Amino acid sequence: MNLFEMIRQGEISFFSAFIVIEMVVVSIICFMLAKDKQRNLVVASVLGIIPIVNVLICFYYIGVSKKIMLANK
Repeated sequence: MNLFEMIRQGEISFFSAFIVIEMVVVSIICFMLAKDKQRNLVVASVLGIIPIVNVLICFYYIGVSKKIMLANK
């Protein structure tokens, strides 16, 4: 069955479906931001899945600066 049909027929509540979709989307965004800013990808992905915390973590990865790797002389 289609996800939208299941929501419309009441088999799945709208809020439950929204939370799952939001978790996946924010986790992917956190992963891409962490990759761009050279941070730990596993931590970003795992924290991006936890509801409520994931939005705060997303804001953290938006605001944090890139890691600068200095070459040893």
